[in-house]
Amino acid sequence: WSDYSGGADSAQYSALKQINRSNVQRLKVAWTYPTLDQGAYSFNPVVVDGVIYVLAKNNAVVALDAATGKELWLHENRRGKITTHGINYWESKDRSDRRLLFANNEQLKAIDARTGQLIPSFGVNGQIDLRTGRSRSTKRQSAEL
Repeated sequence: WSDYSGGADSAQYSALKQINRSNVQRLKVAWTYPTLDQGAYSFNPVVVDGVIYVLAKNNAVVALDAATGKELWLHENRRGKITTHGINYWESKDRSDRRLLFANNEQLKAIDARTGQLIPSFGVNGQIDLRTGRSRSTKRQSAEL
């Protein structure tokens, strides 16, 4: 899926027909990717153009070749966890600008889907503070979560 939960409607449905009741029992693991930590990741990966974007290695966003599992790049998130709703993929009409957007430590971040680097032109140095403009105290909201 290129969108969280399968699409804009979060239907979690795929019309693909390669796997069905008659062959599902013959599926085998093609590759694995070690997270190298004790994290319990509850995360919906995103797949675009043969690249799968996942959480691993202490809450980093990692781009993997979907066919081989080879790590392409890793974007560290040094403070706080990424929201369990995962990341979203966005691209410009001409596909020259491809971004991954996600919330981390009360910041909305945008990274380049090809390199994993923050996009400096997004917000302030690739981030928007989600607390800015709130009418309620962030301490109270955080405590309620």
